[in-house]
Amino acid sequence: MAFTVYGRVARLPVVITWQEGQLDGPVMVTLPIGERVRMGDQVWAIPTGPSWTADLQSPHIALLLIRDALDEIQQVTGDIPVIPGVTAPPGAP
Repeated sequence: MAFTVYGRVARLPVVITWQEGQLDGPVMVTLPIGERVRMGDQVWAIPTGPSWTADLQSPHIALLLIRDALDEIQQVTGDIPVIPGVTAPPGAP
């Protein structure tokens, strides 16, 4: 499984790819994410929950960590993970 997020940080375009627990992208994005994982921060899907402990092995948590690190998300491509309790699986009513 892999997905790529296209967005902006401080007006600069960035591309971050997550594949099987690994991030590839500019250090100005990946370093703070790695620090959140190391510290075991909580990652909130929406302000009222649900939340999970920061972890790059879980694709939906990785997507949320990337979202939090960017100023703007322009596009997400690839195997876009479902966020439990927030987004419906593809094909669900």
